[in-house]
Amino acid sequence: MSTVPVRTIDAREVAEQLARCVATMVYYQTDGWSWSGAQLLWEQSRSLRTWAARAGVEEDLAEALLTPLKVELTDRFGTEKGTKLHQEFLRALRDASEE
Repeated sequence: MSTVPVRTIDAREVAEQLARCVATMVYYQTDGWSWSGAQLLWEQSRSLRTWAARAGVEEDLAEALLTPLKVELTDRFGTEKGTKLHQEFLRALRDASEE
């Protein structure tokens, strides 16, 4: 039997992480997908991975954050551009997990 306490996350933590992801992608889009924007995106992805691992929500990341992120991006930028930005975020998240 494990003595490691199960950490639960609250809605505020999820909302804060989502807001950071949205802000990163808004900057990335506004800055024209620049190198500095890409670097910020990579750093945010790495930070999100770290948070998810510590919070024990890696398995729930899609439902808790990635789906709402896609909805927000498509609301802001339209279906085509929002989907493309979401795919860029997912690519950065995969890259961050491979490091």
